[in-house]
This record gives sequence, structure tokens and C-alpha cells, in this order.
Amino acid sequence: MIPIISHLFVTDRFLIKGRAITGDRRLSTYLETVRKPWVMIEDVTLIDLATRDRVVVQRGHLRSKDIVLAHELLDITGDQFRKTQGEVGSDDLDLVCCYFRHPIRYELTGRVRKDSTLADESSGFHVVLNPSLRGFETAGDADLELVTRLPYLIVQRSHIQCLLGL
Repeated sequence: MIPIISHLFVTDRFLIKGRAITGDRRLSTYLETVRKPWVMIEDVTLIDLATRDRVVVQRGHLRSKDIVLAHELLDITGDQFRKTQGEVGSDDLDLVCCYFRHPIRYELTGRVRKDSTLADESSGFHVVLNPSLRGFETAGDADLELVTRLPYLIVQRSHIQCLLGL
């Protein structure tokens, strides 16, 4: 049986593909509301960003605070109302550029909800639409290249050192 890969996570060292156990919640909602120190992931592929070495296991745990970027490849919740509720017009969005804390050298440009740049620290994540990653080295690796072509990325605020409005 071929495993269903529904989630991607990027840390400062790894790309992790698999299926996060979110309790039937959208990934962005899960990450924003659940304060567990570990995210359980099934059918895990761990890819080292520097060496491209891969480890494949049935189950693993990812420290929540190490998540820099995330994406839900498949919307397995089927909650179409919530999905359309999250859609916004271009007037509701700001163009921003995110620079991350060391050792992360890439930068992320995209659009975020205007009110999300004013959110307090208790709000742990931004959803960045139409993201453009500069400096994210893929070296022709198809899994890493996928990260550069996603329609949105979920970004953990604590990894952002500087957020510039463009």
C-alpha cells in the first residue's frame, strides 16, 4: 500500500514529509491551537537539507517549536466552508518579506492578512499566500523543489527575525 503524504514540514535542518495526526483539523488550525511540544507524524520521510540523505520510517515525532514552514498537501478534513472562509481578497493582504533567525539563510516573500502582522505573540503562525522562497537550495531534488512551488506556506512567527512590509 502506498502511504498518503498529506503534510510537509521544514525545519532549519530537515524537510519532513508524512501525515501529521491533527485530529481531523486543518494543519494551520492544529498548529495554531494545539500547544503540544511534539507533532506525531506517520509515514515519515526525513530529508536532510544539506546532504539530501533520506530516512523513511513508519512513525516519528517533530518538535513543534522547530517547525519553520509547513504545508497541507491534501485537505483531508473536507471542511469546504472553513476553507472558503479563509479565502481573502487582495485588499485584505499585505505583501511582506520574512527574514529568519540564524541558521536559516533563505527569505520568504508573499502575502499575509493585514491583521496577522499586528497579532500578538500568542498567535504562533502566519499563513503566507503566493510564497516565493529565495536562497532555499534544492540542488535539483524534486521533494525540495516542491517547497518552492506551493500556493501557501504556514510560517512559525518565532523563527522570523525581521518582517518587512513591501
